[in-house]
Amino acid sequence: MTNGDANAQPDGPALDDYYNPVFEILSSKNEPLVAAVAYSLYKQAKLEWVLSFRAANGRRPTDAECRAHAQAQTEQVLAGYSAMASQVLAEYAETAIQSATPQILKEALRGGFWRSFWPSIAASGAFAGALLLIVLVAAIFGFGLPIQINFPAKGAA
Repeated sequence: MTNGDANAQPDGPALDDYYNPVFEILSSKNEPLVAAVAYSLYKQAKLEWVLSFRAANGRRPTDAECRAHAQAQTEQVLAGYSAMASQVLAEYAETAIQSATPQILKEALRGGFWRSFWPSIAASGAFAGALLLIVLVAAIFGFGLPIQINFPAKGAA
């Protein structure tokens, strides 16, 4: 409880305090990163509104005016913030990929024949050893080929 207020919750505002659900709405409809960017776009628009309000009225908006502004954020307006956030993140990802591509290609093409030759030889040897082990185990336990191979006897022509 804060300040002995009977309506206050231990970890939050008083029950009768105004609650702006914009972040909760954005979070319920988007991935966390998209919701965070969309909320920051909402906050930028709100700041522009406050500055515009101040310039027009010579004062800061009252709590009631701020509540009215928050309630004016329709589903369509919030969807617009989400769409802009997705676009911003997609552009950022594209820029990050484009800037990283030359370094990735350089690292991928670095080296040459000998750099990949020895790992290939080692892998081939391991595979051949595994096959040999399977054949030996099969021979020890009496497994054989399901067909009979007859070799011609010596001296038979």
